[in-house]
Amino acid sequence: MQVAQRFDIHIATATKYLSEMEKARLVASRIRQTGRKPAREYYLLSDRIRFEIDLSKVSDSDVASRLGKQKVRENPNENVAYEWDPEKPVIKEIVLVTRENGRRRARRMSLGDVEGRFLWGLPFPGARYKSAGQIAREAGILDPRDLEKVERLLDQLVELGVVDREAVP
Repeated sequence: MQVAQRFDIHIATATKYLSEMEKARLVASRIRQTGRKPAREYYLLSDRIRFEIDLSKVSDSDVASRLGKQKVRENPNENVAYEWDPEKPVIKEIVLVTRENGRRRARRMSLGDVEGRFLWGLPFPGARYKSAGQIAREAGILDPRDLEKVERLLDQLVELGVVDREAVP
């Protein structure tokens, strides 16, 4: 009741917030017997509460640093083929060949200009790993939104076994 009065909110709202704070272990509660019905009392577990918010996944500038820490190269995979633009250094499409019930199936991944320019600079299997950030810079990919596209593509291609990502210490 005191919290509701202090913050000028409905008692049900205050109770809801206090209950969530108790789940987060910011406060604790105890039942106090009163003349009528028992009352739940909340109290702080500490005089100080510290919050740390990691904004690295939403920060524009941090995408470049995340890519700079990733060392990548093409994975040797005979079931992967690339189609490229004969006019410019861009991979247009990745073709993944799989076998299901004895039949070959081709899955085609069309790439945009940004992703295609990035993949063009990807080191071949057996070559030295290269920083994804460096590949992006060399391809002229600097816009944070484009770098996010590259990051999503890399995650997908690592999962599919097309790209090999060196373990970061």
